Amino acid sequence: MEKHEHKITGDGQLPVVRMIVLETDEPNRGTQSRRGPFGEILHHHFAAAGKAQDLFLGIETDRRFVVTEKGGTMSKFSDFEDYHVVLITGSIYDADGDNPWILELLGLLKKLWVHHPKILLSGLCFGRQLICLLLSAEIARSPSGDWELGHSAINLNDIGKRLFRTENDKVYLNQMHQGQVVEPATSSLSNGEGLIWIR
Repeated sequence: MEKHEHKITGDGQLPVVRMIVLETDEPNRGTQSRRGPFGEILHHHFAAAGKAQDLFLGIETDRRFVVTEKGGTMSKFSDFEDYHVVLITGSIYDADGDNPWILELLGLLKKLWVHHPKILLSGLCFGRQLICLLLSAEIARSPSGDWELGHSAINLNDIGKRLFRTENDKVYLNQMHQGQVVEPATSSLSNGEGLIWIR
């Protein structure tokens, strides 16, 4: 396997979800030396969560660093045949930027959305914004131009409450970003399915 490509497998005893993590940034050196790249960190997180469920669920994780301008390799459409989930990490880059690798990744995700509708797309910060862009949502900077840092209240709709298993109208998450989704995507691009929105 190439330098920025890696496979982490489950223990072989559990039903397995196959996930590929598209790494759009790297952890700081200290974190990476202790815990590994984002794909490994996420694999261990999801493996522990899967084992904690009433019906055990295993995870097999592949990871690919896709920032080609930093030595990464962009995945090809044909690489995704056997995956259940594509997870795009957070990044220092702007999701609506014109970097060639971002535009190539956005094109790849659009193709997956249209031709592999059973593959679940998920994203963290930059990754979520990229998915929202492909569904025609509007991304913008914070009106004040400030970065949103720290422990932030997130308003939940009914679907968000089910996802977080809470009756509360808000959850509090640590966030650090300047871009945000300001207008939801249209349902026409989501095949009329309900989109999950956390405001």
